[in-house]
Amino acid sequence: MTQLTLNLNLPVIATFENFIKGSNAEVIDCLSRILVDHHEPYVYLWGGKSIGKTHLLHACCNKITAQGERAFYLDLSSYEKLKPEILLGLEQYDLICLDNIAVIKANHLWQEALFHFYNSCREHHARLLISANKAPANLDLELADLTSRLSWGLILHLQELTDAEKLIVLQYHAKDKGFQLSDEVAHYILSHYSRDMEKLMCLLDHIDKQSLVEKRRVTIPFLKEIL
Repeated sequence: MTQLTLNLNLPVIATFENFIKGSNAEVIDCLSRILVDHHEPYVYLWGGKSIGKTHLLHACCNKITAQGERAFYLDLSSYEKLKPEILLGLEQYDLICLDNIAVIKANHLWQEALFHFYNSCREHHARLLISANKAPANLDLELADLTSRLSWGLILHLQELTDAEKLIVLQYHAKDKGFQLSDEVAHYILSHYSRDMEKLMCLLDHIDKQSLVEKRRVTIPFLKEIL
C-alpha cells in the first residue's frame, strides 16, 4: 500500500537573503538600495528563463511591505485572462512589479495601457519594477513609444547561475524542505536531469514527496528508481 502523506511544504518566502547571488551580487545590492533610497523610480530587470526574476520581484514586494509601504505584483504571463483596465489606479501603490511583460508584444491594447500606466506612475512618483526575458530594445514591441518608456530608468541584467551555484541552490531548498542532499546526489541530478531551475525545483518537490512516502533517504539508487 502507498503511504499517504500530509502536504507540509510551506512556500518559501522570497527574500534577497535566500536568493543565491552568484555573479548577480551587484544586481541584488542595487535592487535592495533602490527600495530604500527611492533614487531610481523605474527599474527594468531582464534575463533568461527560470533564473530568479520572479523571486526577486517577490522579494522586492516583501521588503517594501516590511517597510510599511504598499506593493502590488502582477504576472502578465496570464494577461489574456485579464483586462488592461487592471492597471488603472495601481500608481497609488508605492511599488508596482510587473512580471513577464514580453508576452504582450503582439497585443496593442495592452501595450497602449502599459504606456499610459508609465505616465501615471511618473505623475504620482510611483516606483515601477518590470521583468522580461530580453532587453527593451529586443522585445520587438509594436508600440515604439512603449519601448522608449521601458528604457527610461535603470536596466539590470540578471545572469544565469553556474552549475556550482545551482548545486548550492538545490541543497539550500532541499534543506528548507527538510531533507539532506549530498554533493554526490546533487551532482548526479545536474548530470542526469534538466538544468532549468524551474524544472529542478519541481524535481525537488517530487523527490521530497517520494522520500516521505517510501521513508527512504535521498540517495543515487533511490533517484534512479523514481526519475
